Amino acid sequence: MTQIKASDDDFTVESSTNTRPSKFSSKPALLPAALLAAAWLIAEWLVRPIGNFPLNDDWNYALSVKHLLEYHSLIITCWSLAASLTHILAGYIFCLPTGFSFESLRFATLCWNLLALTTVYFLIRSLTADKWLPFLAAAVLMTNPLFFELSNTFMTDVPATALSLVCLVALSRQLSRPSPSVLADLASSLLVCALCLTRQIGVVIPVAFAIACLSSAGISARNLLRSLLPLVTSVSAIAAFQLWLSHATPESFSYLTEQAYLSKKFAGGIAVVSLETAVNFLIAFVYMGLFLLPFLPAILTRLPRTITEEQWKFFLLLATEITILVSGGLLWKKSLMPLADNVLFDFGLGPIFTGGKLAAGYWPTASGALWTALTVAGVAGGAVLTGILTITLIRFRLKQMKQPDKRLSFYLLVLLIYLSVISIRGFFDRYLILPLPLFMAIMVSLSENSSQDGQDNRGLRSERALAAISCLIMLLGFATFSVLATHDYFSFNRARWQALNELTACDKISPLKIDGGLEFNGWAAYAPSPGQPAIVFDTSMTHGDDFMISLQPRVGYKELRRVSFERWLTPGTGNILVLKKESGSWAPTK
Repeated sequence: MTQIKASDDDFTVESSTNTRPSKFSSKPALLPAALLAAAWLIAEWLVRPIGNFPLNDDWNYALSVKHLLEYHSLIITCWSLAASLTHILAGYIFCLPTGFSFESLRFATLCWNLLALTTVYFLIRSLTADKWLPFLAAAVLMTNPLFFELSNTFMTDVPATALSLVCLVALSRQLSRPSPSVLADLASSLLVCALCLTRQIGVVIPVAFAIACLSSAGISARNLLRSLLPLVTSVSAIAAFQLWLSHATPESFSYLTEQAYLSKKFAGGIAVVSLETAVNFLIAFVYMGLFLLPFLPAILTRLPRTITEEQWKFFLLLATEITILVSGGLLWKKSLMPLADNVLFDFGLGPIFTGGKLAAGYWPTASGALWTALTVAGVAGGAVLTGILTITLIRFRLKQMKQPDKRLSFYLLVLLIYLSVISIRGFFDRYLILPLPLFMAIMVSLSENSSQDGQDNRGLRSERALAAISCLIMLLGFATFSVLATHDYFSFNRARWQALNELTACDKISPLKIDGGLEFNGWAAYAPSPGQPAIVFDTSMTHGDDFMISLQPRVGYKELRRVSFERWLTPGTGNILVLKKESGSWAPTK
């Protein structure tokens, strides 16, 4: 058994092949906690996420909450692909005190945000005796542009991430317990069900747990029940939901679209699917490398000093070759960040929806040099990740490291299965939030396993100081972009919905004659009530277009009015244009 002890002001971690749970001192690390909390409050104050309007796809979850509040019955819109039941219930609870509003729903997501950050802290804290590393991990997640912006919406991504992290902590504790606990098994299974009834892909966690549990403890009646209980209950919950949905929403547009997409994808054969999967893995590789840049310096300084000079040369050569080859290939193909669709775009966070097609409109863009630099930085970060994993495998093979504990195997399985599923299916960039804490947990666990009895793994003070400065600079860069871009997103949407409200409330124009972008079109057209079927809208969500909301003039339309909004990321003033089709006849209501 090995004991790794921190200073008296820190906590102690006891590790062994049995991986007993970590024990911490009662003295909290108040300074980093206070700094992180202050940064979170300042960021939200700057963004000012207020306004009673939907964002992205959250209108369809909000409709379910509104219907539950007003009619006391549950509906799932035909636009929704995620199960979202847990998500809807949480939104319902947060709207009970004051009634329905999108601001109450966003507050619910901010609470999920805090749960995710707190769980990341305790997840990393259970793996290391380092006092600052858990706070760094929480800060990396908090400042991530995708996680930060989505925390200010009612999308399912942040709640699913929070629940996934809670399930990871609960199930990893189950793996580490020397003796099974029936109550803990049941509680973990309920948590997994809550996750899978938010997003069905959460089932990868109980799958990985079953594999890890059976491979580590063998097949016995008790262990078989323990390992399969979370999986069986979560699959049963998903099956029950799908059965109910087939009766409640028999013609689900999203499910039909998904089936058509997958049928077309697999009709191309194994070669086409394999190529697309490899491309998706490459995209995830670049995004993960970029998003983990603020965490990598801290890990690099923790690599064991017992690594031989040849191993260090191999590590540097491998990382350099990957960076040159992959970034060179991407630049040659002119494939620069952002490489995936949805939240991160050129140049900001969104998506920005106006009239016309789903993402039509004008928005300031960044220079090619910036996206080239970010692409190369992402590839370099991914190359360092690959180098760390490769050198670790070599050291395991040479028996220069302790064998990985059960938790590390569990995290690796979850990561590999999750990335495989989304890469085969295809993904939006926001699907890459969950791998962030998984990668951080894996790297911390590997760095702890690398240390040996009596080994001085502290590193030189100058190296640690340089790493800390590097982490801080990159965190500030991510935080600045996240805050400014999210501010602009809300500023744009407040102006857009002011223009739309003037058309509908003041000018008495029917919403079905207005193309106001995806959120408006969906919110206005899908208005089910008891005994009344949902209004059928076309799948492009562009019903009537006698009037249109745009960021630029359109051919065949004349401008009626405009609403200005302020941008911070690209300083300046933008304008929302209210347009009317020239061939129509219209006069405002007196």
